[in-house]
Amino acid sequence: MKKCFKCEREFDDDVQFCPGCGTKLDEVQSVQALEIKEDKKKNTNNEPVSVGEWLVMLVNIIPFIGQLIYFVIMLVWAFSDNIKPSKKTFAKATLIIYAISVAILIAAFFLIFIGGIGLSLLYW
Repeated sequence: MKKCFKCEREFDDDVQFCPGCGTKLDEVQSVQALEIKEDKKKNTNNEPVSVGEWLVMLVNIIPFIGQLIYFVIMLVWAFSDNIKPSKKTFAKATLIIYAISVAILIAAFFLIFIGGIGLSLLYW
């Protein structure tokens, strides 16, 4: 199935003219070829991530400051435009896990805090 670039109607491969607007098939093919070239230019970041790029994750083991640097790297990877898709997806997933962890920690803190107040009032 091919798609007309003018009316965006789909049609069979053997049709010479678009059934919707009458555009000649040759014009459709040339536009589709240009779109494919543009897509290839846009998708230059689709090559695999190298081992060296993944080794950046080792910054996580640096005491104290490593977690902060790792978090900043994940923010950059998740929200930059020129990052490889696999790195971008991994960074977004990591940030979601961070958000869930922080929410669980906050909930646990409040439960412990409220429980502590309740116990102190019980024994006071």
